[in-house]
Amino acid sequence: MALLRIESMRFNGRVVGGDDAPLSNKPVREIRLRAESGRVEFQFTALSFAAPEKMRFRHKLEGIDPDWIDDGPKRQAVYTSLPPGRYRFHVQACNHEGVWNTVGASLAFEVIPPWWRTGWAYLGEALAAAGALVWFYERRMRRAHRLRQLQEDFSRRLIASQEAERRRVAGELHDDLGQELLLIKNWAAMALESLNEEEALRDQLIKISDSAGRALQSVRALTQDLRPYELDRLGLNAAVESMVERLSSSTGLRCRVQFTEPPEELSPETRTAVYRILQESFNNIVRHAQAAEAFLETEVSDGFWRVRLADNGRGFDLKAAPGGNVGQGLAGIRERARLIGARLRIQSRPGVGTALILELPLKNRAKR
Repeated sequence: MALLRIESMRFNGRVVGGDDAPLSNKPVREIRLRAESGRVEFQFTALSFAAPEKMRFRHKLEGIDPDWIDDGPKRQAVYTSLPPGRYRFHVQACNHEGVWNTVGASLAFEVIPPWWRTGWAYLGEALAAAGALVWFYERRMRRAHRLRQLQEDFSRRLIASQEAERRRVAGELHDDLGQELLLIKNWAAMALESLNEEEALRDQLIKISDSAGRALQSVRALTQDLRPYELDRLGLNAAVESMVERLSSSTGLRCRVQFTEPPEELSPETRTAVYRILQESFNNIVRHAQAAEAFLETEVSDGFWRVRLADNGRGFDLKAAPGGNVGQGLAGIRERARLIGARLRIQSRPGVGTALILELPLKNRAKR
């Protein structure tokens, strides 16, 4: 039987290891190679004193070759581009009599992946990708939040400027034009008392007085709509009661009111927004609801100040309205409620009327 051994192992032409392996099972040396596109070459031979030219060989690489590969007299095996993993190269020899050395020789080695293909590298890449996604998501969210904040600030400034302009115009109308009309009306009334004998002049003065009275009423109504003086002087409760009284007398809508002054912790801006929401809601009832009666009530419970306005009008289908809004009126109501941090709920069905519920959180009561 021939003495078989693996003489050398070359990687890209460079000797990287070898092992003498006699027929007995000696421990083999394990070699580590870097995974790259290269050529792995095994040199092996067998010593035989009887007809060495008739020696034949076969080899197999565990993990690559499913079966033995017959090399004939060739004493070399070549592999290229081995993937990362553990391998064992086996070689066997056959003498001139056809007897195979089934023990053969073997060499174990490992092809290690490059650092960018290791588990730590994959983990780092995954973490980097996840971090990039989180950063991109947070950046988008911060941008959306910043845009939302800018929009809310713009809406607040716009509403504040509208209220300031309304207050200014109402003050000027009341102080300037209203006073002048009042003087005209008073002078006409005084002239009527002193010129009773002149019928023609009397008729003219009556017309002047009546016209000035109507103009004065129009100015007062306009200033009330722009900025009700009760809101600044007497509070939200008085302003709402005055609004409901004028609405009932001018439209015939029966209104039942159980409205109490809101808690002191609500800011003046919040009270103004509540007044505008109720003002627009009553306008919607008059214009669209075809209601005969409306009911307004307030309560404080569960850390909220709730305002509920309901009518017995024709109602509408909320699902049929895009986004739950019908026209610009409800859109403006929703925007005002959002800016003061209130929750707004609208309940309505065709034929059963509509209810608007406004809930303002009370921080002090919520903490208690």
